[in-house]
Amino acid sequence: MKNIGLIIVGALISLSAFAQTETSENQSFKKKKLLTEKRIRTWSITDAMGSVDSVSLDTILNDFFVTNPAYKRTLGLQYLGNLGSPAQSMIFNDRLKSRSDFMFFKPYEIYYQSPEDLIYYNTQVPYTNIGYYDGGISSRTETHINGLFTINVNPKINFGVYGDWINAYGCYASQSTRDYNGGLFGSYMGKHNELMLNVAFNGYENYENGGLMDMAHVTNPNATGELDSPNMPVFFVDNVWSKLVNWNAFLNYKYHIGIEREVKVTEDSTTKVFIPVTSFFYTFKNEVDYKKYYESNVAQTDSFYLHNGIDSTKRINQIKTMDSTRFWQMKHTAGILLNEEFNTLMKFGLAAYFTADIKRYTYQAAGASYWNPDLLGYKCDLLYDEAYRYKYGVGARLSKHLGQAFTYDFYGEYFFFDEKEKQKSFNLGACINSDFNLWKQKVLIGADLKLESKAPDFFEENYFSNRIAWNKSFEYKQNRALNGYLTFPEFSFYKGLGLGFRAGLSNVDNYIYFNSNAIPVQCEENIEVLNLSLNEKFKLWFFHLDNELTYQKSSNEFVLSVPQLTTFSKFYFQYDNLFKVLTFQIGMDMRYNSKYFAQSYFPATGQFCNQQEQQFGDYPYMDAFINCFLKRARFFIVYNHINQGWFSNNYVNMEGYALNPSFIKLGVSANLSY
Repeated sequence: MKNIGLIIVGALISLSAFAQTETSENQSFKKKKLLTEKRIRTWSITDAMGSVDSVSLDTILNDFFVTNPAYKRTLGLQYLGNLGSPAQSMIFNDRLKSRSDFMFFKPYEIYYQSPEDLIYYNTQVPYTNIGYYDGGISSRTETHINGLFTINVNPKINFGVYGDWINAYGCYASQSTRDYNGGLFGSYMGKHNELMLNVAFNGYENYENGGLMDMAHVTNPNATGELDSPNMPVFFVDNVWSKLVNWNAFLNYKYHIGIEREVKVTEDSTTKVFIPVTSFFYTFKNEVDYKKYYESNVAQTDSFYLHNGIDSTKRINQIKTMDSTRFWQMKHTAGILLNEEFNTLMKFGLAAYFTADIKRYTYQAAGASYWNPDLLGYKCDLLYDEAYRYKYGVGARLSKHLGQAFTYDFYGEYFFFDEKEKQKSFNLGACINSDFNLWKQKVLIGADLKLESKAPDFFEENYFSNRIAWNKSFEYKQNRALNGYLTFPEFSFYKGLGLGFRAGLSNVDNYIYFNSNAIPVQCEENIEVLNLSLNEKFKLWFFHLDNELTYQKSSNEFVLSVPQLTTFSKFYFQYDNLFKVLTFQIGMDMRYNSKYFAQSYFPATGQFCNQQEQQFGDYPYMDAFINCFLKRARFFIVYNHINQGWFSNNYVNMEGYALNPSFIKLGVSANLSY
């Protein structure tokens, strides 16, 4: 598989070299400039109406050495220890950010590249970025390769290709993962017409080991013979694996009707600029997913079920497990948007739209038996059931995004035809932001409110497989959340200090979770989760101290357990313009979370399940790093888990799964454009 990664890198370099040659031939008379001096515009799509929000190129040095992509999206992570393995955020608010409606993607959502995560480009020069990272203990390394190439055909048309590949053997037995995503994207940004589209895939493959049979091998190695991590006994040895694959296509089209308005360029000249007044939009999204779970010999895996007190009954086959589940979704949204410029007195945008959502669930039927699996491995020749669910609704939005002093967004959706007939789904929300100066002090302040009611997922109510099955009927899930923030990017009396505060309260009814028997159940009680966060950046001379911390409190720890305290801290020395070309950082970081009843993991469904037998946490996980920026390249060296054995060996993340022992990691990211 390393050859595949090298092929991807080589192809992107070749594309870049070809594009740069063409550009240099056509523009050889122009003086070369640094990439940062040339106009490269980047943005992402924020909603079904095709609203865009500008984003920055990934050229930041801070946290470049953080190699787990999941930590780019959350502060605290509960996972199986290996890079790319099933995971979920320790922060409850981050768990609510769904990227796919396929329930079995939930443990991989934090890595999932959805159409909403894609960055679009408009650039005057071909832009290429290649990243490579490698590390791990001997013969069990983890490798991460990613690349991007994009080019403009003309000032309006852009297209690109991207890819990301993770191959990690894992420090413990039968724990290897292989994650990959990639796709094609393009855009046409004209005067009256705008089109953005992409076609992408995501895949996740991992061996399941069921966890360590005895956690004392980690927590008390002297008493268990001090085995190396690959030799610690696990429940499954190279005979159980799971695979999830996603294909998605996305398209957003807008047609603008507007006016020509004169804009002053200099004291003596003006130019005409097209101002879109009314826009008609259409958004299409299609998603195809499948999940497969395989046990080559169920007799060798029964010990896991007996150890965890889970029913070991085989419902389809007494020899092996070959479960397969599929999901298909197609969503259309069409509407009209009155842009903020349509009214010179009351500057706000107003939109109304219609949306249609169709889902198909394909799952194994009761009484089926395995025989003759198909060549693609998608599913076997056994009896399958199919179920369709439909949602039709309308939505509206009132917004103001131009300017910084005060912006707002009020929106609502109501589904008059819903997935379950006994109730209707709705989604209401508001977001208010302000950016101003108070006595020469820069202040950012804002708040957001969300009210949501939606049907339980089909697979939360219905599922049948060789190892586990359920048939439930749940009430609609309801969530109410209020969040606010206050940020001081830097203080007027001391530029080296920045502070950010955030507070939030989530109120949940009919919360669905998986119990200790790996079966979904619904909590009839109301649950509240309080969230308080602090983000601090302090600089004194060449020394920096950055801290992020979140305090959480759940009103029902039995149903929804989260760590009360989660932190990430960095202390480092930074010197800019070393030898006039190098920015250099050297320091240490630490991740920590307080003890809580971390959920266990059930391989047959890939879901995290509640347990109340043991708390996990209260261990500082520390790294030492060197982080550098040299012209167009970033590179790092990290000594991972440098504090192993310093205080204790209690680096157990969850039941049966420990964090990685210490090893060295190296990485580089280079921009090959000129």
